[in-house]
Amino acid sequence: MIVNLFRHTQWLSIFVLFIASTLLWSIFSFSSFEFGNPNKYGPFELLISSFAKPIFIQRLLLGLFIFAQCLYFNKIIVNQRIISINSLFPAFFYFLILTSFPNSIQWSSILISLVFILLALKKILTLYLKKEAYTTIFDAALMIGIACIIHPPFIIFAPSLWIGMSIFSQVEWRLWVLSFGGLTLPWLIFYTIVSSGIIPKLNMTYIVRAFKPLKASGFKVTTEINYGDYITLGFLFIIVLVAIYELISGLKYKNIRARKSYILLMWMTLMGFIFIYTSHCSIFLSFICLAIPLSAIISNYFYYHKNSIWLNFLLFIFITLILVNHLMI
Repeated sequence: MIVNLFRHTQWLSIFVLFIASTLLWSIFSFSSFEFGNPNKYGPFELLISSFAKPIFIQRLLLGLFIFAQCLYFNKIIVNQRIISINSLFPAFFYFLILTSFPNSIQWSSILISLVFILLALKKILTLYLKKEAYTTIFDAALMIGIACIIHPPFIIFAPSLWIGMSIFSQVEWRLWVLSFGGLTLPWLIFYTIVSSGIIPKLNMTYIVRAFKPLKASGFKVTTEINYGDYITLGFLFIIVLVAIYELISGLKYKNIRARKSYILLMWMTLMGFIFIYTSHCSIFLSFICLAIPLSAIISNYFYYHKNSIWLNFLLFIFITLILVNHLMI
């Protein structure tokens, strides 16, 4: 059964995830990119330009980057006891959501910023029953601030920090000061670097470009959207609705820590949908911002119904749609 393959933390499951990351993100569906103006770089363009050529370096690093991201997300969910300690479901569904649409198989500022949101989430979840939360709050705010520098529209996820503070910790004015300080510090450092001219190509105009459509921003995407994207999106949306309903109906039966964590993830889901609605990027490229909360929510549903035949069939159809969608490009 497909679901049972990722039921326990096994080397076979990790190996399958590694092969899937390599095949889909490094070989079959990889989208190369070019930069419109080489004299006006933002942090993302500056970072990616260091290994933009040869193309096989892009491919290799992207596949490894996705594989590492999946395992790190799984570690966060498992260590915080949100789901069974022996499960690789979070990594599996995190990978599926990231891979659902061929248009997202590329280096993007959204994908890199997602790593810093993961780092911030880990810090926020560790606030539970923590007496001294000052350093943790500052670190989490710092990570969100860096994510916003790489992709400015990610400022939409800043409230997740304050929601996490109110859920996991006793809010006091010092924590609010530290949270705002952590969010603004990366911007102050970045503005100082740009103003001093230490890095000549680094330019603040990327902030304006981040709120423009991809073509207007100078970022050239070679992959075109096909009808398979909409079919896959619709099928995923059905799974998400069922998983959210299952989570809400069973939330009262979970332990306090898991309950608080899922409430935060539900808020992050709402922020993610707002991000997609307001984003000038393709909906399929923007959708990967939901990989974090939706992976955990769907994992919860599949884990507690892992012996269901129809659920395994549902997952089989979803994986088939993803594969067919990638073959259609």
